[in-house]
Amino acid sequence: MTPTTNGPEPRRIEGLYHRYGAAGGQQRQLDLPVTAADIGEAFESTVTAVSDTRGSGPFFPPGTRKGLFDLCKERPLPLDALCDTQHLQALLWSPPRWPVEGRPELEFMFVDREITPASAVVDRKREWIYGEDWRVSADLLLMNTRDRTPIVAEFKRGGDENADYALVQALAAAAQLTPSRQRARLRKEYSDHFGEHVPNLLDVYVILADPARHGTGPKLLERALAHAEVLRTSRRLDRWIRRVVFLEVKSAGGELTFHVLEGA
Repeated sequence: MTPTTNGPEPRRIEGLYHRYGAAGGQQRQLDLPVTAADIGEAFESTVTAVSDTRGSGPFFPPGTRKGLFDLCKERPLPLDALCDTQHLQALLWSPPRWPVEGRPELEFMFVDREITPASAVVDRKREWIYGEDWRVSADLLLMNTRDRTPIVAEFKRGGDENADYALVQALAAAAQLTPSRQRARLRKEYSDHFGEHVPNLLDVYVILADPARHGTGPKLLERALAHAEVLRTSRRLDRWIRRVVFLEVKSAGGELTFHVLEGA
């Protein structure tokens, strides 16, 4: 496919993701007239557009970011709060399994962070398969511990929390991982996790810390939950996405706990 340099196609989910980012501010994002049908149609458009994706190599250039172990040692991280995405990433990498309260089927493992599915690594440098305008990253790549299903996850906290924006971003990254060549790439790059077979379906997690209880944040979470529910009941994404899950994460004494947010 010929790379594009004129900005993302608005009908693709990356274009929808950029619309959220360009809106500026949570109230303006809430005011965007986006429906679950819009999200589903945009997801399908991206799946079609990336069907011949030929990405290769790691999903992030090796040797270009500090190890999570070093981040843990260097940063004065609080024990009873999560201060940012790197903090969560640093805490997730060590224990092998993370349970979700009351939902054993959602237990997961940490695999990688800040992956960019629509990129290839050539000579230790990242190249964008469709041009940089199509760039979408995922905060976390996780794996379901029961059946090794890959999980694309986005994390938001406190004032940064916007569950609806996070849902669109996670779905955009997931859409770019749908081609069979991308699953083969996951198998090759993370063979210790996925073994010889990567399931055809993906899971999507939106993980929130200290979600806002007042103002615009709860409204955006409510809309995100509603979007996810319509996508589930319509079964529009069933060929690619097994489940969309909203989790709240809490940190106490440096220990993390996860539970499903109401309505998720």
